[in-house]
Amino acid sequence: MVAILAVGTSRQEPSGGGEVAVPSLRRMLQFPNVETVAAAIGSLALMGPAAAAAVPDIDAGAAKFPRQLQLECASALSSITGDPARGLPVLVQSLENSDPLGRKAAAEKIAVLASLSHAAIPGLLRCATDPDETVRAAAVLTLGRIQAPHDQVVPHIAARLSDPADEVRYAAAVALSGYGAYARPALTHLRACIRDRVEKVAKCAAAAVEKIEAGEL
Repeated sequence: MVAILAVGTSRQEPSGGGEVAVPSLRRMLQFPNVETVAAAIGSLALMGPAAAAAVPDIDAGAAKFPRQLQLECASALSSITGDPARGLPVLVQSLENSDPLGRKAAAEKIAVLASLSHAAIPGLLRCATDPDETVRAAAVLTLGRIQAPHDQVVPHIAARLSDPADEVRYAAAVALSGYGAYARPALTHLRACIRDRVEKVAKCAAAAVEKIEAGEL
């Protein structure tokens, strides 16, 4: 699987010729092993437009693959085509999955699409208050990674700094640190978090406060 991913990643470099790997990866989409297929889809997604020839295969797979691979396909279709409408609706719908693992996976796949996925912000905000702590953490991190508009999300992320789950508080501190000075409304919460009982949360909160007070963006 590592070798497959390496092929996909290398094709993003300026040297060009990414299409060379596409036929092999398309054949791998027919393999019975789920992990192999997932790695092939991921590699094609990393290639972006260079993997356009694989779009029909991924489209076909999205209709028959197990749920796990359907999410991979949705993310890849948006990444390759640059059109969020190709895959984002499936990912947003999966944020409502009855299985927390499904909701978490959907949030993580949305993160890969970066600014293409802003239509998912309402669903991610709901997941930020999910009963499952792993879903909350994934949603908060994704809100930061997709560069959701600060005026829409910073107060919601700041509220998670008082979450009972350590990983959710840490995710919130990480996300807010990424906003820099735009996270100024969260300063009070972040300063309180500097005294957090979990060292990594406290350190990340302190770093975020430093960036905000320095006016860094």
